[in-house]
Amino acid sequence: MNNDRDMDMLFATPISKVILEDTGICKKYADIITSELNPDQLARLETDRGVCTLSDQLHLRKDFKELYELINFEAEFVFKSILGLDADSVQMTGMWANVQINNGAHHIHNHPNSFYSGVLYLEVPDTQEPGKIFFMDPRPAKLMWHADFNKPNPLSDRNVNYYPGTGLLLFFPSWLDHGTTICKVQPNQRRISLSFNYMLTKSSAHTMKLQLT
Repeated sequence: MNNDRDMDMLFATPISKVILEDTGICKKYADIITSELNPDQLARLETDRGVCTLSDQLHLRKDFKELYELINFEAEFVFKSILGLDADSVQMTGMWANVQINNGAHHIHNHPNSFYSGVLYLEVPDTQEPGKIFFMDPRPAKLMWHADFNKPNPLSDRNVNYYPGTGLLLFFPSWLDHGTTICKVQPNQRRISLSFNYMLTKSSAHTMKLQLT
């Protein structure tokens, strides 16, 4: 018997990954962020799940222009080549830093009022538990059962982990729930990442004629 067999993977959720060759820019901005931590933010690191979030207006600062343009360059590839959007129909609306210390973790969340989001890791200490970012399967039906699969695969996992490293840049849909596992670093070390959001600025759909540009 000669049967044709195939499988269609429907409703994919894209996670775009870039690894920067030159991580010098990451160190430059990690140092800037570290130097600007004020006493209140340092105290928050010790009390608020080991996480401190800085201003979400970093993309407007002149001294962050180089980093802003680097992220925009990579985002343009995602929007044009992968999603098939015009680059001028999407615009960054926020960029902020996240600082974690030992035992720090970030709760499960998404990014409301945004279209696409991402994270760039500026400083990740060399450790076995660097605080993995995980993305949860958005389909509620996956919570109804869990079979004994012989090996992990994209169809069996309820969430997917990414190990962060300095220079790793991820883009993902803003509605996708995600968080981080607990990071284990030395008392004098910090895990620093930069998060950002993009929003649609125009659409021809009759219910969504933004035309903001």
